[in-house]
Amino acid sequence: MPSRIVYKMLISIEILVLIGLIIFVSLTIGIAFRSVLFHPNFRSMITFLLAHSYIYIPCRIRLILHQERVFAVDLKDGADLMEIMLIISSILRVYHGLNVLFLYCAVVIERVLATRYMHDYELKRRFYISIILRIAVVFMSLFFALELSFVFLELTYRFYLALIAFCGSISAVTSVYLYFYNRHRLKHVLKRTDSYSLSLRYQLIENMRAFRFLQTITAVGVAGITVNCLIVAVPQFILEERTNAMELCGAAFETLYALTYLSGIILCFLSQPVWKREFRMQMRDSYLWKRLACPKFEDSAALVRRNVTDETNVYFDDLVKNWDLQLKKTKK
Repeated sequence: MPSRIVYKMLISIEILVLIGLIIFVSLTIGIAFRSVLFHPNFRSMITFLLAHSYIYIPCRIRLILHQERVFAVDLKDGADLMEIMLIISSILRVYHGLNVLFLYCAVVIERVLATRYMHDYELKRRFYISIILRIAVVFMSLFFALELSFVFLELTYRFYLALIAFCGSISAVTSVYLYFYNRHRLKHVLKRTDSYSLSLRYQLIENMRAFRFLQTITAVGVAGITVNCLIVAVPQFILEERTNAMELCGAAFETLYALTYLSGIILCFLSQPVWKREFRMQMRDSYLWKRLACPKFEDSAALVRRNVTDETNVYFDDLVKNWDLQLKKTKK
């Protein structure tokens, strides 16, 4: 049956994506955790997102095994345990999808506060910001996941679609506004001839790095959500009479979600040249790469050589000018 073949192909693609996801996250979560490119609050949220992959992958695999009837749930001795595992996996799968949405909003809020306290945000760590935001993300994601599973508030799907559209659109518009605002401030700071706080300059540059993250997340998220909404609408408006349409579209939805999630993480991670270089070095030093990779790659000097950008030159030139200005004031 052609539809069954397509279904098997979608499941196979999703499994391959999940394998690639667990490998990539395992190699990069340490790099993100130890990085000094971003403020600890922003860095903790990136690590928080990557760590949730270890929740998403096992739950999704458990659901795939149930769909393929690998684990039977009609056994008297194991029925209760298997059903409990299935329910937990289903709840956590919904929790992960909502967690990604609310975490995106939380990152935008963190950048709003970073812009608001721009002059001393780097000096005063304010760890409580990330702690409060992550607790709120977990609470809201888990609450709505439980409501979707047990329907104790009887919220409609229109409500959840409106919630996703509202949170996503408000966060996207806010991130775009903050990007142009911080870019304007950075240009203004670079044109100044008098001394200015180096922490202000550093915070503006960090904000621009963070907004590159948000731009990538927004682009990938909008594309993925749009196509997923079309997939959900297909069995309701076009394939109403086909009994296997919902199953096929469900598999397409999950496969596209996994692809969107993996591609978003990869593009965001590789958008930072330093992280990209560290990832290549880690891949080069891994056991599997040493067994499979070409020896020429190991001898490549391009991995060790660091290109000095124009931005770095401008930064140190301004730093020298500021020190000279301070020395002149001291002599007077």
